[in-house]
Amino acid sequence: MLTHYFPPEVGAPQARLFELASRAARAGHTVTVVTGFPNYPTGIVPPSYRGRFRMVEEMDGIRVIRTWVYATPNRGFVRRILNHLSFAFSSLAATRLLGRVDVFFVESPPLFTGLAALAYRRLKRVPYVFNVSDIWPQSAVELGALRSAFRAAGEPRCASRQARPAHQRRGHDRLPARGREYGARPQPRAG
Repeated sequence: MLTHYFPPEVGAPQARLFELASRAARAGHTVTVVTGFPNYPTGIVPPSYRGRFRMVEEMDGIRVIRTWVYATPNRGFVRRILNHLSFAFSSLAATRLLGRVDVFFVESPPLFTGLAALAYRRLKRVPYVFNVSDIWPQSAVELGALRSAFRAAGEPRCASRQARPAHQRRGHDRLPARGREYGARPQPRAG
């Protein structure tokens, strides 16, 4: 599993992904999660996780590989983007620790995790499930987290162009039920 958010952070994605990984592990699957050091939403990395580039731990039968992130509070667009990009790049350092992989599950948003998934797919030569839990950035504009000027500047189109390769090369997509309202449609797989 490749995800930017995972316990001990608290939130809906963290809880949902931990439950998915825990159930898969209890069903007899070997589960490894690649994630960043916890820092959401405060931007503060707990003392037991500080001063490292990478760390391996076990949680409830799940092997968790944590990689460095630019820790920042959950405010300020540029800082959050830097946080997301830092994980996308640092997570690639975990590929050597993974060993054999049959399939991997990728959580989006953040969008840049999908770009890391493309590298994982190429390096590990396995398909992935691209779990789109929120249609970003459209949902962020609608919720008021991003100004409408962001929309007018064409940034959602830019983000959509950036996401396209991750969507086209995935093994399978998972979209929220309302995903189609945002214009998200499964794309034919690229040859």
